[in-house]
Amino acid sequence: ERTTKAERKWDAIEEAPGDEIVRLLTVRVRTKDGRLAEAVDIREPIDVDLEYEVLQPDQVFMIYFHVVNDEGVEVFLSIDNDNAWRNQPRPCGRYVSTATIPGNLMSEGIFFISVGIRTLNPNIRHLRVDDAVAFHVLDSLDGDSARGDYAGSVNGIVRPLLKWETLSSSICNEPAKAALHKERHR
Repeated sequence: ERTTKAERKWDAIEEAPGDEIVRLLTVRVRTKDGRLAEAVDIREPIDVDLEYEVLQPDQVFMIYFHVVNDEGVEVFLSIDNDNAWRNQPRPCGRYVSTATIPGNLMSEGIFFISVGIRTLNPNIRHLRVDDAVAFHVLDSLDGDSARGDYAGSVNGIVRPLLKWETLSSSICNEPAKAALHKERHR
């Protein structure tokens, strides 16, 4: 049974996923105004908060998460690339790392987030929690999302609202129109 919740917490640190180096305390998906994002408008960005406790000082590790759709297809992997902590040893203490998934990126549907923390050198997986949280992306019919005015089913794992530009040159000059008209009525 997969989770449908946008937040998962471990209250007792000894029961939290991880090892003697780092433990995961909370995984949360929320809107920019701080509400849990169990259901989110496709146009709105959402934040993924990963709260963890570093138990041994001077450890270098990376935090990451996978986003998977409800058919089990991996949509993307995101690795914490905050330069303040990248390849830096972390003091003991509590941390919250937040990644923002932009609006108009995800497709409509239910998505699951799996979280991991690992050291690369030497290669140690401190934890992995599959399907830690879930969120549901809802597409609006207002016409200002990637679906535009199309109300039917839209396939694809992502649904980015791309910037389009159309250039035109006016070619409707009168002699050309008259020649076409004459050609059609022969």
